[in-house]
Amino acid sequence: MLDDIAVQVPFELTEIDIRKDLTLFEQYRYRIPVVVLNETIVAEGRIDYSDLANAFHLS
Repeated sequence: MLDDIAVQVPFELTEIDIRKDLTLFEQYRYRIPVVVLNETIVAEGRIDYSDLANAFHLS
């Protein structure tokens, strides 16, 4: 879904492996994937394309 959005809105993607940080693992392990945009969580868990597109203002 992020690849589809990147065609319309360029952005920088940073992937974080929560298994390498116990604090992050405890915080996010039941919520992954988590999409953060401008320091705000915009989607997590089961993500619908429409929710993600709305976060990028593509609706």
